[in-house]
Amino acid sequence: MADPEVTPLANVEVTEIEITPNECPIGNELFLAMSFTLDQPLAAARWKIKYIVDSAAQRQILELGETETTDYGAGPQNMAFSVPSIDVAGIPKEVLANAGLFVASLLSGSEEVMDVNMVTQVGPRDGELVRTIFNPLF
Repeated sequence: MADPEVTPLANVEVTEIEITPNECPIGNELFLAMSFTLDQPLAAARWKIKYIVDSAAQRQILELGETETTDYGAGPQNMAFSVPSIDVAGIPKEVLANAGLFVASLLSGSEEVMDVNMVTQVGPRDGELVRTIFNPLF
């Protein structure tokens, strides 16, 4: 007997990503804006943002926050998210000075629609740990 076909909540095409500031201390503020297109409406939608620090020794997940819940219509849409700072005080510098991942997850209700993964490199510069977030569209 065949499994019933699973219909996605929506197909999403991300068309633009803006990340600022970039090439700055890891704990600085973060502003993320994205433009995207939906093939159908998406109810009770929100974006959840987190930063994942991964090393051979440990994995840390920093939940940075989420946007307000909204109902998106089909067609072009925008989102914006910001935090005044990123608290990395509890993570050892040797763990932070590594590759990480900023993840923007689009949710509809409690169901995940998609993730936008932004690889991040953190390294020392002038006595500080500096983050560089790579735009996945380039």
